[in-house]
Order: sequence, then C-alpha cells, then structure tokens
Amino acid sequence: MRIISQDGKCDYPYENSTLFIDYMDGRVIKIVPSTGGYKGAKIATYSTEEKAKKSMEVLRKEYLKYMEIEGSADLTGQGVIQPNFWVLPKFFQFPQDNEIEV
Repeated sequence: MRIISQDGKCDYPYENSTLFIDYMDGRVIKIVPSTGGYKGAKIATYSTEEKAKKSMEVLRKEYLKYMEIEGSADLTGQGVIQPNFWVLPKFFQFPQDNEIEV
C-alpha cells in the first residue's frame, strides 16, 4: 500500500516505512522509509494531538482492509477462492485537519 502525504507531494511504501507521531510536537506525523536513516519527514500536521492520533487510527484501519483476505472454501476440493484484489485500497492519503473529527 502507498502512503501519500497530506499535501500530496510525497508518496511512500507503507510496508517499508515507519510512521510515528513526533515526540517533540504531538500534532505532527512523520515517516521514515526503511532505506532512510534520518529522523523522518513530516507527512501530516494537525491542530491537536488528538487529531493526529485519530488520523493514525484511520490509517491502521485502511491498512487492515488492504491486508484482509476474504477468501472462501472451494467446495470442489481444489483449494481456496481468493478475493478480487483489484477492489482493495491501494493508497492512503493523510486527511486534512478539517476532515478529522475527534
């Protein structure tokens, strides 16, 4: 899954990145790509720490949708019928401050 910054200018692979709320400013969400090694790039900023936490919660829920496998048993004995992966979300863009309700 791809992670898009709040302003739409940056695009990162979620599976190869670490996202966190900045410990110095709880309103800022940062990302560190696994190939990085620096302190992190700001990917979203909110007016309150609660909104930043809520935004991270929304990200986790979207990722779980991405990772869910809703296959069903094949009664013919030939295996498992896999879901249509084309309908799964392929990216998450951090919402704007006014789009997050706490």
